[in-house]
Amino acid sequence: MQSLERSIGILRALAAADGDDLRLSDVARAVQLSKATTSRILSALCEQGLVEGSPETKTFHLGSELAFLGWSAAQTFPLTRLARPVLAKLAEVSGDTAFLIVRSGTEAVCAERVSGSYPIKVFTMEVGSRRPLGIGSGGLALLAALPDPEVDQILKANAQHLARYKAMRVARIRREVLQARAREYALAEGHVVKEVSGVAVAIRDPRGHPIAAVSVATLSSRFEDGRLTAVVRVTQAAAREIERVLRAANQG
Repeated sequence: MQSLERSIGILRALAAADGDDLRLSDVARAVQLSKATTSRILSALCEQGLVEGSPETKTFHLGSELAFLGWSAAQTFPLTRLARPVLAKLAEVSGDTAFLIVRSGTEAVCAERVSGSYPIKVFTMEVGSRRPLGIGSGGLALLAALPDPEVDQILKANAQHLARYKAMRVARIRREVLQARAREYALAEGHVVKEVSGVAVAIRDPRGHPIAAVSVATLSSRFEDGRLTAVVRVTQAAAREIERVLRAANQG
């Protein structure tokens, strides 16, 4: 079990690199293991095609076998399929880009993205890309939906990764978590790209657990003159609609 957990941790560390190759020392530091242990696990993952290494640069990245496994899993993952029509409607109504963000451990992953009709497109996340929970409106909405002890644990685990986002500090994330709870939606302004903002609402499964978030991202100026209220309203409606179809699918 320990070896499995360590292997999963290494795969997640490589995924969090957003396409960049990592050295052995980078991976070991990310998962807090010795270089010897990390090297042994990486070798096993490389043998299975889950990780690929470069002898020239002595770096590692996710292997092609993971893409095939992910494609197979996506065919049976109902959330994306059920949420897609709702996202399309949200993008049409808002005119902006709608996202479905799902939780993966301490990270937020973009599971789906639909662009609206507004000429300037805001593609702050690619499908499959990852960020620490708390970064971006979707990740912030998910983090705010969790109990405080879990929030503390996640922020501690993500401390190293948060350093990549210069505008974000733990104190700011904690403050925005409280604001999201009070508002009943998350508002992220300039988290990743200056002059880009997003709103998001958490999606809960039939048991009440936060599993995803639906969000809308656009130029910050698009939220002026009262338009923010209208976008929040349709985003909240989209989240409730996805929850409804999830309950219906679960009952079916």
